[in-house]
Amino acid sequence: MPANPSQSPDVYSSAHFNLELEGVPTSTVRSIEGGTIKTEVITYHANEHKGAIWRQNGKVKYEPIKVVAGLAAGDALYKWMNSFCTGDCERKHGALVAGDYNYNEKARRSFCDAVIECLDFPKFDSNDKNAANVTITIQAETLAYEQPGPGSVMQHDAAQAQQQHIAACNFDFSFDGAPESAVKRVTKVEGFSLKSKTIEYHHAGRLEPIKLGGKIEQPNISFSLPEVDAEYFMTLMKKAATGERPPMTNADVTYFDNSKTPKGKIHFVGCHVFNVQPDKSDAANEDVRLVKVEMAIESLTFTKL
Repeated sequence: MPANPSQSPDVYSSAHFNLELEGVPTSTVRSIEGGTIKTEVITYHANEHKGAIWRQNGKVKYEPIKVVAGLAAGDALYKWMNSFCTGDCERKHGALVAGDYNYNEKARRSFCDAVIECLDFPKFDSNDKNAANVTITIQAETLAYEQPGPGSVMQHDAAQAQQQHIAACNFDFSFDGAPESAVKRVTKVEGFSLKSKTIEYHHAGRLEPIKLGGKIEQPNISFSLPEVDAEYFMTLMKKAATGERPPMTNADVTYFDNSKTPKGKIHFVGCHVFNVQPDKSDAANEDVRLVKVEMAIESLTFTKL
């Protein structure tokens, strides 16, 4: 509160955001979207009062929260994301914190019993030097606005925040069984989403339904490589066309920082190549001719190195 009650608080521009889990700050995140509280509006048509319309607030709804974080996030956030990938339903308490340029806490929203319902992984592209960020969609049972305490300062580590920056071009791709020459020049791995439909259980005596994680929807993975390196994957498709069942295999995307230090790995389990598609043939195109390979997966894990 300002020293003078008649004086309005200073306005501020949000510069830093933090995601807290179980009371512990996980990491500084890029952005936070959603997480609003709203109610349905119930309308009553009262004919006995000359057609008057009465309105009142109805059931409370809590909108999903979308958090954009760096791939090299804190350990607590990593573990929560990986538990979602493996199908475990971990419900977390936490808070969304916004601060000014000097890390002074300015706004806070707390949530209870939240589950992850979607992870949007970034694309990896050898020609893209922008940050590779993951978008986490969180569904909470309850949300509440809280007033920051006087003089509250966000916990932060500037060096750690810098280390969380992973460029989209810093990655390696591997495919079990494929020769190194076939995958060493993979130029792009398309972004993909891992989704779970949240199940709502309405329990007697509770105003809000209990939120539980549902079935995981596994994505298809696409990657591109020069056509001269695609012989191995074309051979897999030839065998599939003759009815031969290819062996189940695994693949990995390992990403690292600018000093080539590995920071994390996305491990794809049960990969089945189902499409090998060359680029459009165009005499006016002077780019390197690429082949797009698509594969289905059975599961994936997301680990920190």
